[in-house]
Amino acid sequence: MEEYRRPYYALFSAVTKAIEEMELGNFGIAKALLVKGQQTAEEIYIQFQYGEDAFEVLL
Repeated sequence: MEEYRRPYYALFSAVTKAIEEMELGNFGIAKALLVKGQQTAEEIYIQFQYGEDAFEVLL
């Protein structure tokens, strides 16, 4: 169950912040927050599945 919690919370946090920025009309910032949130969630999931040095193997 842990494998989805941390990525979910990272993405949820990014979405929440992006919505706040959209309400202020800052769509570029909102997009950047969403992209960063997606990347962070993916990194957390990959590290959970393959270990801390997963990115060294992938590079």
